[in-house]
Amino acid sequence: MAKTKELSKDTRNKIVDLHQAGKTGSAIGKQLGVKKSTVGAIIRKWKTYKTTDNLPRSGAPRKISPRGLKMITRTVSKNPRTTRGDLVNDLQRAGTKVTKATISNTLRRQGLKSCSARRVPLLKPVHVRARLKFAREHLDDPEEDWENVIWSDETKIELFGKNSTCRVWRRKNAELHAKNTIPTVKHGGGNIMLWCCFSAKGPGRLIRVKERMNGAMYREILSKNLLPSARALKMKRGWVFQHDNDPKHTAWATKEWLRKKHFKVLEWPSQSPDLNPIENLWRELKIRVAQRQPQNITALEEICMEEWAKLPATGKVESWLILMERRKVDILCVQETRWKGSKAHSIGAGFKLFYYGVDSKRNGVGVVLKEEFVRNVLEVKRVSDRVMSLKLEIEGVMLNVVSGYAPQVGCELEEKERFWSELDEVMESIPTGERVVIGADFNGHVGEGNTGDEEVMGKFGVKERNLERQMVVDFAKWMAMAVVNTYF
Repeated sequence: MAKTKELSKDTRNKIVDLHQAGKTGSAIGKQLGVKKSTVGAIIRKWKTYKTTDNLPRSGAPRKISPRGLKMITRTVSKNPRTTRGDLVNDLQRAGTKVTKATISNTLRRQGLKSCSARRVPLLKPVHVRARLKFAREHLDDPEEDWENVIWSDETKIELFGKNSTCRVWRRKNAELHAKNTIPTVKHGGGNIMLWCCFSAKGPGRLIRVKERMNGAMYREILSKNLLPSARALKMKRGWVFQHDNDPKHTAWATKEWLRKKHFKVLEWPSQSPDLNPIENLWRELKIRVAQRQPQNITALEEICMEEWAKLPATGKVESWLILMERRKVDILCVQETRWKGSKAHSIGAGFKLFYYGVDSKRNGVGVVLKEEFVRNVLEVKRVSDRVMSLKLEIEGVMLNVVSGYAPQVGCELEEKERFWSELDEVMESIPTGERVVIGADFNGHVGEGNTGDEEVMGKFGVKERNLERQMVVDFAKWMAMAVVNTYF
């Protein structure tokens, strides 16, 4: 018998209305052209459920019986690598014919989902015991102890390797269009080996290892880069060095070299790369490098160095955030950031950093802004790695925030004059009537007292005025500004 068309909701409601009016089922059927049995079914449904809407239906009966469900669940629990085809064959031998899709849907309802197996280090019982011992020994270590550790590692980055995944928007059958593909070659098209170190305060040095590394080369890398990195990161006294149990690291000569240099070494369990937080840093670097798409080994090395220099100095950023939150600061000018690039990105805790730098080893300026004011930014002017400015409109007021970093006392006069020229250029570009705040490190002292300079400074300067600070005072007079931190 063919399936009949479902009655509309209006027709079903009319049936109920006519029934309540006292008409019989036959009369209602004749009036609306509906079978008497259908009228009776709708009236019974209304009397039972007080509605004529469609109720939830049980659907088709399950193809897999409860007994079959227990069987396949038990099978995959014992052996998670069992394939859907194996389960289909098991059920077919038991007299139930199903598809692979039915297997997937059934197991998904049981909370079981087919996933790619995670790759983890091969652990023997001795490795498990060592890792457990390490965890128990350091379980209660305070956070300050881990902040005083320098982590190190080596990694290989391939030119066309699988350094990161990439998703594209494409139409059906367009998967092989050049713009929707990632080129690959055998063995990654060449690679470079890198060594680096980092701590909670930020990344240390990144070095390319150009030859096959042996113990002597490893000790040379440490002698040239480990201590300078510790100094640059401003590690506390008694900092600890971490490296894994590679034979080059555990060789007697290397251990003796570390002992003579009085370096404390963190005892590390074998087969434990997943415990080293530097792996997260390597992943971030590889993703950034892959996005730049280097075309040769030389470009690959240059991009690695550039992207490494852009990685934020975590400790420095955290100190900014703590300061801004404690002192309720919404805008902070920062100097000597030493980040290469011209970007803006969120740094956490509801703040965004606008920065500019051309050298990862010196200079660099930036402005940290509370994210609620980011939409108020009208213009960002990056003049040099010593001067940049932001223009904001806050409650109808135009505010210009200038971040500056003056050359130090020992720098060439030409470099100092260039800084003041750039600062003059920024100030002259600001229309009259707009407010200006300069947050800068002028690398000098205005001196105590304010005799003769009362219009631009207070009495609370420090030390004796030097040439650099005389330039600051003269600049303030010329621009009709004030040296604010001398008033309190």
